[in-house]
Amino acid sequence: MERKSRTSLTFEVRAEILTIIDKGLKQNAIATLYNVSESTVTNIKRDRAAIMEAMNSPTSRHWKKARISYYDELEEKLLNWFRIQRHNKIEVSYAYLQEKAQEFAQQIISSTTDEAKQLEYSYFKASNGFISKFCERHDICSRFLVGEADSVNPVVVSNCRAKIQEKAQTYNE
Repeated sequence: MERKSRTSLTFEVRAEILTIIDKGLKQNAIATLYNVSESTVTNIKRDRAAIMEAMNSPTSRHWKKARISYYDELEEKLLNWFRIQRHNKIEVSYAYLQEKAQEFAQQIISSTTDEAKQLEYSYFKASNGFISKFCERHDICSRFLVGEADSVNPVVVSNCRAKIQEKAQTYNE
């Protein structure tokens, strides 16, 4: 019997397989249809809850494996802060993300009475690796924010415009 090569399935395909299982198709037929082993189909059936949770996430449905974080509470705070900054059209660099991550870790240490959690977060380093994985997990990319018109005082703009027009008229004469 020929051995099948490994096939890596996205969460979308796994959810599709679960739907087919629910319709009553036999596991060996599903395995043949998707060119995977029967044990893969069994594992997908067993991991139904995790697959459905990944499908509810907007970023992970195209992933082939779950990307988890060791610092869930910190990531939640950092992500909420980041979303507020983006909503307010404030650019956030990776260095600034690192600084805020370290700040949130210190807040968690000071606010908790759980010694294990304090110890866990005392070793936290907001390294380049942490920030890049954080950005990957939450589909954050570095980009320029447009919409500077909201950030400039209109009175200053009209005053400058009037001065420029006055100077332009002196050149026309």
